[in-house]
Amino acid sequence: MRPKWSGIRGGQPNPIVCGRKFCATCGRWRPLSDFRVHRDVRLRLSYCDACLRRMARERREAMTPQQIENRREYDRFYNYGRRRARGQPVREWRTPRSSAVDRVERILLPREPLLATMEQYIRAQRSNGDPDFSWEQFARVVKCSQRAIYRIRTGESQRVRIDVADRIAYGMGVPLSLIYEAGELG
Repeated sequence: MRPKWSGIRGGQPNPIVCGRKFCATCGRWRPLSDFRVHRDVRLRLSYCDACLRRMARERREAMTPQQIENRREYDRFYNYGRRRARGQPVREWRTPRSSAVDRVERILLPREPLLATMEQYIRAQRSNGDPDFSWEQFARVVKCSQRAIYRIRTGESQRVRIDVADRIAYGMGVPLSLIYEAGELG
């Protein structure tokens, strides 16, 4: 292997020999396809892609948080200018979406009636021949996350969103209106 930088002579790129080129950084002969073609004559075919990627990664890792923030801001302005130059209109950001689902999710129900029904369901499963029926299995049966079930069980959440309560009730095969009185459902 040749020593590094031995192929660059006076700022001129290395010559191509039998479809291969000498990388001035890693000191290896590599196929011509491993090199990028630069517009600048001084950089043309001097560094292989692997070395260029390594150098870019080292530059990024050496940046301070302030430099990263400045770089992102520069990129934001640069891309904004490119979009305007291509004639793309300024993007209009919509206000936060409001739909029926969002309004329904804001309805919160007390957790106690649902918790009592969940415990009753688990006791029924255990007495019907599955003595090892656990809360994890319950979460799988009702197709709800174990974390949501845990929050309801431990009282971490004092109230339950209506969509979560409905999913649990549907999974147990009990209508939500039987668990909660008409006044609680709104």
